[in-house]
Amino acid sequence: MFPVINKRGGQSVLEYAIVIGAVVIALLVMQAYVRRSLQGKFKVIADDLGQQYNPYNTTSDMNITFESDTQTETFTNVTTDATGKEKRETTTNTTIFNETQTRQGSETVGL
Repeated sequence: MFPVINKRGGQSVLEYAIVIGAVVIALLVMQAYVRRSLQGKFKVIADDLGQQYNPYNTTSDMNITFESDTQTETFTNVTTDATGKEKRETTTNTTIFNETQTRQGSETVGL
């Protein structure tokens, strides 16, 4: 029998480098196609969500209710100057507690 001699030992590194280079080039070429595919998927998802709000082509029927508890305090300070004239200074403080807003109704976006 003849002994097996490995004549290709030095070429295996070169072959791996060529294969890796080919894979990298293939990924770079496919990058544009992958990007377009993802953008297409995003567009399909956005179209499935429905029409977006359009202020010129939207019909609304809303009842909006505002409720709040307020407290108003008014202070009047009366002073008299040297000539005997009265000077009035009024200060008003308004405090709002528990303010709520409720919206009920429907909104339709046309094509």
